[in-house]
Amino acid sequence: MRALTDVQPLAHAVVSHTDGRTTKQAPNSWLRCLLKVHPALAIGLLARTFTEEDDSDSWPNLQALGDVADLAADGGDPSIIDSVLATMRLEVEYEDSATRDADARVAPILRLASSEHTFATILMRRVAAEVTGDGRRYNDKAAVRVAQVAAENGLSIPEISRADVGAQSRSASDSGRSGRSDQSLLPLMRIPPFPSDATLVDLLTGLRRAGSDGRIDNATRWKDVASALGYHFGQLIDSGREEDVGRLLRFLARDVYVSDSEDVQPLVVIAGALEAAGYDSVAAMAYALSYSKARGGDGWLRMGDQTEGFLMDRAIELDAAVARRTIADEVAYSLRRPSYVGGMSRHMVERLAAWGDSAQAEEAWREAFSVVQHRLPLAPVRGWFANLRIHGEDDWPLVDWSVDEALVLLLLARVGNPRLACKVGALAGIVRAIQRRPEVVIEPLRWWLARNTSVTSVLLVLDALRQAEPPSFRITVALSEELQGYANCPVWGARRIAAQLLERAAVPFVEAIHVEETSAPVSSSQGMQLAADVQDDDGSRRSDVGMRELDQVSTLWPDVGEKVALRFAQLSDSEGHRERARSRFRISLGRDGKSFPPTPTLYWETELRQVAVHEVLSGLRSHLWATGQWANGLEDELADGILPDTRLHLAFAASRTVRPEWVAAVSVVQGTGQLPLAGDEDPRYAGWTRLAFWEHQYVLDAQSYRGEPVERVTVMCGAVAVPLGRSAPPDAFPFRVASAGDWWRPERINPTDRAEFPFGPVVGLTRESDWLGGPLVIVPPVSLFSLLTLTPPQFGEPLSWHDSEGAPAVVMRQWWIRNPEEDDAEPATCEGADLIIRPDLHARLRERYGVALTELRHVSRRPIPPSGP
Repeated sequence: MRALTDVQPLAHAVVSHTDGRTTKQAPNSWLRCLLKVHPALAIGLLARTFTEEDDSDSWPNLQALGDVADLAADGGDPSIIDSVLATMRLEVEYEDSATRDADARVAPILRLASSEHTFATILMRRVAAEVTGDGRRYNDKAAVRVAQVAAENGLSIPEISRADVGAQSRSASDSGRSGRSDQSLLPLMRIPPFPSDATLVDLLTGLRRAGSDGRIDNATRWKDVASALGYHFGQLIDSGREEDVGRLLRFLARDVYVSDSEDVQPLVVIAGALEAAGYDSVAAMAYALSYSKARGGDGWLRMGDQTEGFLMDRAIELDAAVARRTIADEVAYSLRRPSYVGGMSRHMVERLAAWGDSAQAEEAWREAFSVVQHRLPLAPVRGWFANLRIHGEDDWPLVDWSVDEALVLLLLARVGNPRLACKVGALAGIVRAIQRRPEVVIEPLRWWLARNTSVTSVLLVLDALRQAEPPSFRITVALSEELQGYANCPVWGARRIAAQLLERAAVPFVEAIHVEETSAPVSSSQGMQLAADVQDDDGSRRSDVGMRELDQVSTLWPDVGEKVALRFAQLSDSEGHRERARSRFRISLGRDGKSFPPTPTLYWETELRQVAVHEVLSGLRSHLWATGQWANGLEDELADGILPDTRLHLAFAASRTVRPEWVAAVSVVQGTGQLPLAGDEDPRYAGWTRLAFWEHQYVLDAQSYRGEPVERVTVMCGAVAVPLGRSAPPDAFPFRVASAGDWWRPERINPTDRAEFPFGPVVGLTRESDWLGGPLVIVPPVSLFSLLTLTPPQFGEPLSWHDSEGAPAVVMRQWWIRNPEEDDAEPATCEGADLIIRPDLHARLRERYGVALTELRHVSRRPIPPSGP
């Protein structure tokens, strides 16, 4: 641990001292070493990195996330590992890594498949949506692999690909050609490499000829050379010429070319033959030379790495003195020659440690470290990752944690990501951990609550704890001291949630009343102007910075909006805040500001506004008391109206699926028609009836190298009930006004009351906007509850209603597909949702209406200017 702490600055310094093309992987290599030594500490360090950085989705951090998942694959909780991977887009960077990337993504799911098959199926269906929607290139091969793995393990997912049946035939053909080539060389391979009565010069000449012969790159040919040489070595040793044997072995190791890709390495074969003949000292020399000749680091480094370490270990077992002297001679020989020696120090330190000589290993490492440190004098104060040891602390942080606890901390840190998809995905993972593994949430949450995290992140996590914690309230009780601190903090929303948590768990606490403070002298007009400046022309971000969330509060406190605007003005008046605001805009709109549609992002102005809102509202209780308006439970009711609807956002994200095979938006014709049926691309919903559908499709410019959209096509389709003999008006809209809360609060109605089945649109549509996003949600008719006993979704579950047997009856699915031509931000090229209903329930619904339901289709086209709308 001390060595890793000392070398961390140099891993960052080497990038600063070079152009970075061949050294940029050094910090990530250092982190992988830490992962091997202490996984929990390394994961915790990455979590601290995410917490300290605003835009943490740099390629080193994302690569480190993948390394964490790979290392924790065997020991960590697979459901938590899956949650960590779900916070990243499933992208394939290189064509030849598609299968490997797909296997890494589904690895934790396969661990769950044997014990929790239903849960694993849900997770695999989401991965199918990721692999078809997230990537920009090469994801088609990854989709083939995901489909193959799902089929092999009996996990039902929508059809996403068809395996390439030509691969086997090509492989067989190649194998045939290889066989014919081998046969054509067969007569050439049995030529004896040395004369039977060879002298030392003959043996040296034969070895040199063998290394320069192109035909020698064949396993059987090298085996012949090694076998013949071993025979002559035995004769030389028996005649007292052991030094000549050593001379020949060194010549073979230093001067004879043998491809590293050869399956048969002659030095290894000779060493084994010498050991079998009882020539232990010479065999030890041969093993040591074979180790020195090996190439570690996938062929890029001198001497063998851990993979070839058994050669040197065997040499030590046979004759330690000869083995050590041989390897020392080879190191000195390599250093005297103008050859590449990278990797020698590393691999020698590894071997010393493997032999149990830890003191000498550390001494060797320190010598190498001092040389590197001397050549890299400009080590940065802050590198790509957080410092392993926090300044002022005696010990390494999080050193006593388990891997699962560190993974939960990683999810907590990911909640701070400004990209809303990542934020909601991390929150979903925390909810899952709270529900499934509350014991591993306690320490990470304790640590995280004591850090300088954003107000929005604290609000989201505390609200998730409030809604997802099991009835034992184990987490709340364990964190009662921290929650009591939050119950008296100046952030009003966090104070209210902490108080509710403590009250629910019957933990006594005292809540202080915060007296309203006077704001600094900033005029009302200045504050309102700043609030207006951060709105887009089309009002697309009005929910971020508008005053609608304070409407209910303003009826009790009329000037609360002005106070919030004044406080917002104070917070915004800083160049640091303005730079962070620009950074968030680059995330949303790309570096050139032209990416469209914008990547859903929590803008920095929104973060500041939430600080202003909750700081001002900390004086709400004193105002209500002073004006005689306070009532028990009033503040909690107001808080529910100000906090984002995490239940809806989690449910909407969990409803993601592969885009069904509906007609593309650009091909839909406006008018009416029969309600379409779902195809068999998703066996789970084959034959179900589509009650509603909406989709935005962004038509890309074929002449643009970056795939800029030139038109947005929007399709709205919904079931309508039209009286017999009449038709739907041509300008009718296919949806009724609804509330997303109807998914969880359906009213029990009188099944004989005809008024609950009125003519007109059957399905509702609503956009529930808050600072966590604005999903367009399809809402089924609550009158369905009069036809069948249905159960609404639980917290964190997809948007679906289930019958009394637990089978799905009404399901909303949503999809999102990335623009594959845009490398900067994450704009969509297609996004949409549908609402499907089980055939038996559709028949009963149609019977209650008394008419056949018809689909009404509304299509609109909106040109997109080159610089965006």
